[in-house]
Amino acid sequence: MMTNPDHKKKKGYDKIDMTCKLALQEDGLDYAWVDTCCIDKPSSAELSEAINSMFRWYQRSTICYGYLSDLQPSAQFENGLKDCRWWTRGWTLQELIAPTKFYFYDSVWKCWGSKRRFAQLVSQITGINIKILNHQARLSSVPVARRMAWAARRETTRIEDRAYSLLGIFGVNMPMLYGEEEKAVRRLQEEIIKQTADLSIFSWKLPASTRPAHGEEMASGILARSPDYFAECPLPESGYIHRDEDLSIANNRVRADAKSFIIRRPATGPRILYMVLHGSNTTRICVRVMSFGANDFVRFDPWSLCSVDGECHLFADPLTKISILCDVTEADDLGNYACLMRSFLLDRRGPFLHFQTSPGLDLYSCSPGGRFDPTDQIIQASNLCMQDFSLAWLNFSIDTPPLAVNSDNPGPLSRIYAFVAMGWSRYDYLNIHEAINKIQFTILDTSEHEDVIQALLEFIMGREDTVMNHNLVRWLNRHQLHRASCIVQKLPEFGGQCLKVSVKPSIASDTELSRDNFLRFTFISPWTGILL
Repeated sequence: MMTNPDHKKKKGYDKIDMTCKLALQEDGLDYAWVDTCCIDKPSSAELSEAINSMFRWYQRSTICYGYLSDLQPSAQFENGLKDCRWWTRGWTLQELIAPTKFYFYDSVWKCWGSKRRFAQLVSQITGINIKILNHQARLSSVPVARRMAWAARRETTRIEDRAYSLLGIFGVNMPMLYGEEEKAVRRLQEEIIKQTADLSIFSWKLPASTRPAHGEEMASGILARSPDYFAECPLPESGYIHRDEDLSIANNRVRADAKSFIIRRPATGPRILYMVLHGSNTTRICVRVMSFGANDFVRFDPWSLCSVDGECHLFADPLTKISILCDVTEADDLGNYACLMRSFLLDRRGPFLHFQTSPGLDLYSCSPGGRFDPTDQIIQASNLCMQDFSLAWLNFSIDTPPLAVNSDNPGPLSRIYAFVAMGWSRYDYLNIHEAINKIQFTILDTSEHEDVIQALLEFIMGREDTVMNHNLVRWLNRHQLHRASCIVQKLPEFGGQCLKVSVKPSIASDTELSRDNFLRFTFISPWTGILL
């Protein structure tokens, strides 16, 4: 090629010629590798090997020349450098990061200096940490979301190369499947999840310009379709990683431990379930999720990330496995990434039990946690027909009880109750009397039955996958916890008043929750005002 006159007319010849001259004459090297001509692209095997190995080749190079064809020698270097197209190309990210020695050359092959010399400027342009540029820190120490953000707004000729150009950045390998287009980014994330438990990989959001005008609640998968979605997100300096977390992916679902999920109640409205991605003990960056089946969840509002501070509590037992959908639309529906949340839930929800509370009563937790949706206040049945038990926790709180007498300090008052129900998913809810008569339920004051309730909770959580309703009924009878629809407590500290909390089952219909009838338990807490 170097001796054929016709080859000198081809695009890229000067780049190859100057690279070889620099390598031989300036650095005394016998060999040079140029991506323009050193990959036999018609050979899929060689192409795959080159792409999977390219980052390591740059790492092991003696020196790397960064040729900026649009950097004019007459320009002021720092201003001209910022405007170069080189920063917008996908493949140049690994060319910049991987080599230990990297030098910038302008359009006439004048050397301006090394990336170490201009590390501060390069960091400002790219967002890459100076320690990474100077090889003073390991790439694996940088959170996945931050590395994804480095690749945001970079372009490649082939859509798939948006993902393939990042293999070395994340230390993963995968086969090349040109023609898969955006699916390559999903496959990249799947490989990353197999290598690390860094939950910041889910710390992305869709551009605000793509939000539908109708303003309805939307659902999406937990995986991003483009590195661009990480561009406008709060990025962690260090990874939020549970070293003992079992993070896995299969069947269009990411499975994570429940320790990463928290419940928080805002100033108004129902409690909200979040998945914590990164942050500190006081401020957490989260995505909101909602339940559509037993242990199955979907991301809520992919246009926002939530900053959650203040008091929260764990959603479920830390060992519970939670599944979140990777994608909610058809694999080939690339133009429609999200769908209407309510339609999505109604299409997928199976039998569930709905809780309704009166003022003063707050349903704040439910076991098994993986089946509970705190926003809609429902708990869903297991896939096993003989597993539809639930243990709900209610907090009664009132600032100033009415009719408080003989008390210097009439408030506030707080009580915690436990509610157990089972057998509610197997009946025809058109026959209300048959359903309500056969369903087992009871309500308890936790202060009076603390040991028994703790034992019940351990019984349920320890055998969640195996315990059946009839086992639980026998357990309740053995501990003399019989069916009860109300509880009355005398309150000596409030002048002998009584607090009555009752529960009323009914067959309900609500198109926001289900297309079918469902069972609802309504909890009522009126003061009796009776002096005993």
